[in-house]
Amino acid sequence: MTLSSQIASDVERSIAEGLYRPNDKIPSISETGKKYGVSHITVLRAYRELEAKNLIVSRKGLGNFVKPFHAVPVRTGRIGVFTRPQRPMDPFDNYFNCINIGIETAAAEFRLDILRLHSSAVFNQNKATADQLRSVAEDIVKTEPLVDGFIIDERFPDEMLQKILPRLSKPVVIINRFSKLPVFSVANDNRKALESIFSCARNAGCRHTLFIANKYRHELDPDMPFDRFSSILNAQDIPDLHIADGCQHKKREEAETAVSALLEKLLATGEKTLVLAETEYNMRFFQSSFSVDDRLLLAGMTGLKLNDSSCYAGRFRNSIPDTYAIGKKAVALLGDTPAHPEMIAIPPEFYLGNIDQLTIL
Repeated sequence: MTLSSQIASDVERSIAEGLYRPNDKIPSISETGKKYGVSHITVLRAYRELEAKNLIVSRKGLGNFVKPFHAVPVRTGRIGVFTRPQRPMDPFDNYFNCINIGIETAAAEFRLDILRLHSSAVFNQNKATADQLRSVAEDIVKTEPLVDGFIIDERFPDEMLQKILPRLSKPVVIINRFSKLPVFSVANDNRKALESIFSCARNAGCRHTLFIANKYRHELDPDMPFDRFSSILNAQDIPDLHIADGCQHKKREEAETAVSALLEKLLATGEKTLVLAETEYNMRFFQSSFSVDDRLLLAGMTGLKLNDSSCYAGRFRNSIPDTYAIGKKAVALLGDTPAHPEMIAIPPEFYLGNIDQLTIL
């Protein structure tokens, strides 16, 4: 073994044993030359050998440093799932239940265990408190050594996620919304669904749109998927847009009164109206307002089951997001993580009532 190789071997062993840690400065060429009684050229050869092995990096004017290394982590075979828990199956609304089933199905296929903590139950609330979100954030950080990555509920805001990302080295998947942070996102392709629905509404001759929204307009959060509806709605070629907002927060009777008043006004024009519901609950709560009327075209965004009702037969356009696929794709990303975070839009499927003048695009 040459002297330069001996020096390189000694430094490599010191790095492996932790004497020199990532980003530590190693002795200068001059110091090492004196220690071994060799020339600068011999030490330089040794350091170049270490650079070739990707162990050190030379920083001009500063010296030589141990390169931050990314050891291949030992897989735990476990993923941390911080989503709202499963709830009893509902005849109408099983949107997130199906996402959870997709997660569990894919985890079994990938032979991954699921770690869930009770703190994520706060996502069953429409809006968790700051203290509750901080508790979830700390649980995410604490469980990182135990898992290979995280699937996190859409209701965990980017503002909070951004604070803990520097403390995480495992991949993160945000589910059911897109994020501008360097994480994976899997969500329904709402834009494609809306554009298809509006295309059918135009073919049917609709001149008005009634959008039944969960939130009040001043509460809209740009990170949430349904809150991009307004910009997409305004881009459509249907002249008259009305929004019944805050329906999730109002008392049922109050919300029904508001929707009925808008419908009465629109039907009085004698022209066709598209009634677009943001969620299953919205459409279900207002069934009493939708008397059989050929001037109404009803549409839903999240897998509504109302197309089975005779009240809606032949007049219902339904965008069905593949919620199982959303959950399964999130797990697949952790089971076989791509090199760079990406946003994945799951294409919806469509169900169409038997209106002759409408076509599936």
